[in-house]
Amino acid sequence: MLHLLEKVLLGLQQKLKSILKEPVSLHLTERLAFPDGVSTAYEKAVAAFRQQVGDRRELILFESPSASPAPKSLRTLQYAPSLLHLLEMSQWEQAEQRLFELFGELGSQWPESLEHLLVAGMEISGAYIQLIHRSGSYLRDAAPELMAALGDFVPFRSIAALQQWSMDAFRLIRELQKMEVQSSRQSVIRKVHLFIEKNLHIDASLRAIADEVHMHPTHLSKIYKLETGQSLSEYMMNVRMERAGRMLTETNLKIYEICEGIGYLDPAYFIKVFRKYYGMTPQEYRERHQPQP
Repeated sequence: MLHLLEKVLLGLQQKLKSILKEPVSLHLTERLAFPDGVSTAYEKAVAAFRQQVGDRRELILFESPSASPAPKSLRTLQYAPSLLHLLEMSQWEQAEQRLFELFGELGSQWPESLEHLLVAGMEISGAYIQLIHRSGSYLRDAAPELMAALGDFVPFRSIAALQQWSMDAFRLIRELQKMEVQSSRQSVIRKVHLFIEKNLHIDASLRAIADEVHMHPTHLSKIYKLETGQSLSEYMMNVRMERAGRMLTETNLKIYEICEGIGYLDPAYFIKVFRKYYGMTPQEYRERHQPQP
């Protein structure tokens, strides 16, 4: 049976080598319960590769129950996606759950281990600081008291201290990111309004606006609706109708000239939209709003 298994693994090894164009080593673990046993088996396999393979290539290893040490690493830190990745994607609920799982593992499996506490603390603080740096800021500026505590190694004094620091920092970073996103979206909305104001008579199409703010039209439409409560097309129609109303009452321009001035090519369509918006034709609107002698 073992001989047959070796032949199968050797064939698999050669097949993988031909596909990857690189030497391949294989490690056969003991039987495991799926999926619960996968994490432990993976850790033991990685440890075996480090200890037995090193810089050698093209080995086939069989796990010996007595030869494989019990894994000593924090399993929660090996879950994918990583904590940093979750934070970058603004998956706040999942990131918070990952922290709870990590502290649960620390408390139940490694309550007296300073090494595991340090590993967890460095992973968490490193993810936080990287996220803040990528947004163009520093933790010392965003939260000087949290940075000071980190500098004094306060979070590394106990699991409880690290958990308190981590959750305080998590809530702060979440709020900072929320404010940053909102500020960025508001900046986009201001640019959209300015572009429409300047280009209403030339080209204020969704594509032109999206190109101006360097966004995909669909994404821009969603952001605009989310931030303002109305669609971009509704806003543009309101701007056009309000400008048309002012032009009717403040100028002597003809209807077709006003139509062109607000970006409509078809006067008949403009009159139809105007009547639906104001409940009267452009000419009726002009006559009703003329100053009394």
